[in-house]
Amino acid sequence: MKRLLISLFLLFLFTQPSYAGKFITGVGYLYPEKYRRDNEINPLPFGLSIVPMIAYRGERFSIFGPRMSYLVVKGLASLSLNVNIAGDRYKANILEQRDTAIHTGLSFRIPFLSVRYEQDVSSTHNGNLIRLTLRAPFKVSEKLFLRTSLSQEFVSEKFSKYYYRVDYQEVGLFDYYNPGSEQNIIFNLNATYSLDESSSLNLNWSHKRFGSEIANSPTIRLKNYNTIGFFWNYAI
Repeated sequence: MKRLLISLFLLFLFTQPSYAGKFITGVGYLYPEKYRRDNEINPLPFGLSIVPMIAYRGERFSIFGPRMSYLVVKGLASLSLNVNIAGDRYKANILEQRDTAIHTGLSFRIPFLSVRYEQDVSSTHNGNLIRLTLRAPFKVSEKLFLRTSLSQEFVSEKFSKYYYRVDYQEVGLFDYYNPGSEQNIIFNLNATYSLDESSSLNLNWSHKRFGSEIANSPTIRLKNYNTIGFFWNYAI
């Protein structure tokens, strides 16, 4: 399955006709609440809170931060192939460091609803996740645009064990814990304000609520937490 997803993404990326797209650059700041106990490293994918904005939006191929997507079927109902960096980095006491993983997968989208499947292809945890998302955009004014979404996230047992398990050889500061598959809830609110034709400000707030399998892990200090991001973007 891993090789198939990678092969399909590369096949469509390099065999379909290319179209002129738009590059977007800028800089931003990300802040997640400290939802892990005694984390010794930055939990964000690349371990950075101040991050460069790197994006490209083409007819079919797009890049947004650590996520790449290729639109296979375009229309009222769309199908995309995706590559994404996912998972929270964690290291505490004698626990082995948990790292982000490279995911590939598929996403199907119709107005107001999307379904996304992702599989780890980096052999980090060898698990997968499925996310169902309801979306609602709102145009407040000519310059201000809001996007809201509510997601139900299903993570596999392998995913859950890698990030939230405490193994026998890791017992010390934390007790032994062995979670199973889990469901999480994510609410997201995004506001974009256009400064001019080329630049904009973007504020993003995300609230994640863990299911009991993850929330009861000794490594978790907050059963739900917020992440705030602020970006300045400039289209080239």
